[in-house]
Amino acid sequence: MTAPFRYGPDDPPRRLAMSFASRAAACDRFGRVPIESLAEAADAGLTGLTVPKDLGGQGAGLAETVAIARQLGAGDPAATLILAMTWLQHANLARERGSPDAVHREVAREAVEWRWWGRRSRSPRRFSTTTTSA
Repeated sequence: MTAPFRYGPDDPPRRLAMSFASRAAACDRFGRVPIESLAEAADAGLTGLTVPKDLGGQGAGLAETVAIARQLGAGDPAATLILAMTWLQHANLARERGSPDAVHREVAREAVEWRWWGRRSRSPRRFSTTTTSA
């Protein structure tokens, strides 16, 4: 069994959570989708967190994804819920399909490149999934 993931005070999920938190109340108050937080997560490479590595994603497993979601959720539960739904769908596609077909490859590429809502990252970055185990 994999040990739980721990992040220090300077780790990317914590920094993103603090940034998410700075916008969360306004998004909630006005009923807005937290697009700025989602874009920031995409720029950090998080939209492809559970996309398989051979399709350009991070290939993160459940324990790692949950650890990241817990950190981000402390900053903005709404943005994290949207990301979690995305992560779960990509993990499910990878598990159910075995080998990716053309549709799966396209959906994975869109997640990694963050092409939703008309936004496209010029150069998708990798979110570091390197952690220290407890």
